Amino acid sequence: IIAAVVVAVLAIGGFFMMGNHDDTADSQSPTVNTDSLLKEAELAEFEACKALFAYDEPDSIKSALTRMAALAEKGNKDAIHEMAYTYAWIPNDTESDRRKRLLGWQIDNNGIPVSKEIRISSIEWLEKSINVTDSTDYKSLYWLSFYFLNAISVNQDFDKAHQLLQTARRQADQSQDLEVKGKIDDIIKQIENI
Repeated sequence: IIAAVVVAVLAIGGFFMMGNHDDTADSQSPTVNTDSLLKEAELAEFEACKALFAYDEPDSIKSALTRMAALAEKGNKDAIHEMAYTYAWIPNDTESDRRKRLLGWQIDNNGIPVSKEIRISSIEWLEKSINVTDSTDYKSLYWLSFYFLNAISVNQDFDKAHQLLQTARRQADQSQDLEVKGKIDDIIKQIENI
């Protein structure tokens, strides 16, 4: 009888121990989606950089550019586009010119960076921006065409510029960006009349 009682007590104790073990496993925190957290962190960093770009202080702009470049190096498409926008020669674009001036980059009367190194970086960032979006970044295509039209750090190539503009025009049309599409149409007409 004593042996039966001991076995019963051990069996009941073992049952409760197993039950407590299962409860402990159930009470552990659920698996966290790290990809989601990383995307949220990247978005927050991108927004912080954009906010820094809004200040009229050289230190803020330099910090924004450095942080945006780090995001771009991780493959963030929006950051790559912002880098292209900051570096690129965009005729009559006051925001891009403002960033360049606050960064201490010399630009001529047309807004073209004087430094050949910066102009080459401009093309590199524009090409990265185009590549990460599978050639649907019509603004970067449009901006890149100016380098071929005006022989800035590349050989003048009207055919290449025309090709870039045609692709940009189609994408601007699909995005219903009538302003950019109108500008592209004007330049295409000028090229075709040469």
